[in-house]
Amino acid sequence: MRTIKIIFIALIPLLIISSCNLLGINGLFEKGYRNDNGQYVPKNPNFKLKDKPNNVIPSNLDFVNIYRLHQRYYQGKIHPSPDDKNSRLNSLINYKKFYSNGRCLNVVISAKDELGNPNQLKESNLDPNNTYCSKEYYHSKDGKEVYNERFVYGEGYGMYIITSFVLNKTGDTLTIADKKGSKTIYVKEKLPINWKKYKVDW
Repeated sequence: MRTIKIIFIALIPLLIISSCNLLGINGLFEKGYRNDNGQYVPKNPNFKLKDKPNNVIPSNLDFVNIYRLHQRYYQGKIHPSPDDKNSRLNSLINYKKFYSNGRCLNVVISAKDELGNPNQLKESNLDPNNTYCSKEYYHSKDGKEVYNERFVYGEGYGMYIITSFVLNKTGDTLTIADKKGSKTIYVKEKLPINWKKYKVDW
């Protein structure tokens, strides 16, 4: 009888969790949702860097062209390895587009097109309302170290992430590094001058 009682008590948390899932109560803790564009956005936006005063924009930050993720390093080694065909990171191309008003657009496209050929960035990819874009913010206190804030589907509930980066003197290389030894490098790529300039309204 005591064994049955112990099993019953142990099952109570599982029953509660299952009930929450069935009733959708877990959704109450969800901080974000998919908007009409398919982008994961916060229910109650609270970006710390949005319109933050005294934004000292680096003079060498390019607003005309775009920065492409060139390489990731972890503990001095390329991560993931370019030969790792199963890595999701190797199957994507990541870009960052900066605007003069403290806004930033993160664009992620497939590394290959529908025919399996290397993919190329298209003008339409820079439409901020595409599913594969996320709208972000940036701010700098001194014009040297720049902080970039975004909202992601982290920990299953949505979370804000702030990273910092520095530019080299010519402004064509952007480097994000942390204390754990990881480093992400973006390199500037030129965009055709006749491409459409989409509205930056976030």
